[in-house]
Amino acid sequence: MRERVLSYCRQHRLFNPGEKVLVAVSGGADSVALLSILCELREHLSIALFAVHVNHGFRGAESDADAAFVEALCEQWGVPCLARFLDIPALLKERGGSAQDVSRRERLRFYREVAELEGAATVALGHHKDDQAETVLLHLLRGSGAGGLSGMSPVTSLVGLRLVRPLLAERREALVSYLEERGISYRTDSSNDKDYYSRNLLRNRVMPLLHSISPQVVEAIARSADLLRDEDEQLHRLTEALWSDGVEADGDVVIISSEVLFASHVAMQRRLVRRAWLTMCGDSSDLDVIHVEYVLGLLTKQPGRMIELPRGILAVRNKRGIVMTKADLSETPYRLRLPVPGEVSLPGGMQLRARADSDASDAGEWCVQVSFLGSELSVRSRLPGDRYRPSGFSGQRKLQDVMSEAGVPLWLRGAWPVVLCGDTVVWTPGGRVAHGFEPAAGSRVTALSLHLGGRSDG
Repeated sequence: MRERVLSYCRQHRLFNPGEKVLVAVSGGADSVALLSILCELREHLSIALFAVHVNHGFRGAESDADAAFVEALCEQWGVPCLARFLDIPALLKERGGSAQDVSRRERLRFYREVAELEGAATVALGHHKDDQAETVLLHLLRGSGAGGLSGMSPVTSLVGLRLVRPLLAERREALVSYLEERGISYRTDSSNDKDYYSRNLLRNRVMPLLHSISPQVVEAIARSADLLRDEDEQLHRLTEALWSDGVEADGDVVIISSEVLFASHVAMQRRLVRRAWLTMCGDSSDLDVIHVEYVLGLLTKQPGRMIELPRGILAVRNKRGIVMTKADLSETPYRLRLPVPGEVSLPGGMQLRARADSDASDAGEWCVQVSFLGSELSVRSRLPGDRYRPSGFSGQRKLQDVMSEAGVPLWLRGAWPVVLCGDTVVWTPGGRVAHGFEPAAGSRVTALSLHLGGRSDG
């Protein structure tokens, strides 16, 4: 096995000579085999090893014993080790979310912290061929595309780290046999026997059934994943070319041009949306197929339509295409001056501008013309009971109803701007200008426009 793993590492260029490699060691058979094999190969690969272990706090004394086992094993093998307790149950209680997703994010945060301290950039993980088959099937059940069905790659770049998988061509049973032949002990996670996690259910119930139908099922799925990965890499190159031609990315704002989207096959459209998400969030988790379809559905909508996505991301249709931005909104009410002409920055990266109508060539997805003779307006967040009389209406309307009809998400309405002249509501984006402020023939006209990301995205 040692020679196979060495050949695999060299074939996929998993390690750079002279580098320090963090090895994620849980104490289970997979990660212990990984550490043992890398210890045997470190001189051949010219690498230094540093073990990292995470105690997620789910199994009490059993988790503590896992940590002690890993630390003792590393001391025996002469590998520096850092173990960290992460109280995931407490984080879940405080923030909510999936136990597996939160655990993964916190592990990666820990690995990155240690990597920075140790001057490392590579983390070796113990994933093997059986893990690969399970991953592909889980992605298939979720309706994934070629990227998901290609499974795990030998090398993945994530949150500033290189995640490498030296054992991805090995079977689980071969790793266990390797340890038994050498008399190396390992820990067994009792939670792996419980079927309340999807992966455990798949591993314990579904995979044995599939194996009874086709004994080579793991090899067959892994082979399909390899083929799809090659095709996915080519599609990735094409996506990058489109990205260079038709996407603007600046901080927390990504603008995908409608020209590029309409000229591209739907497969490439989806990849551009996923590429935008990856740029903003650093990983692809939480973005499901249905979210991508919702974003692309904005292409047939009028400018100003928007949808909310996980992680506080907002997707908006504007005149140039689709804007994706992080709507990091403050709960604190605000009231700000708006010079005329001038502009003001609002919570969530929004910007409100007042321009002479002839200068309003960059009008955003929400814009209106108003007749206003003064030199200053004000803008504030909505207050309970806010009402105004829109142009063309005989009575007053609630601002919350106007925002609802404009498609402003409920969680965004608290920070959605309301423009005032004194204490009189002039306009809220998505609604009509107020009665009495309609542009009149021969009068001075001011263009008000709302932009996302604090930049000219209209």
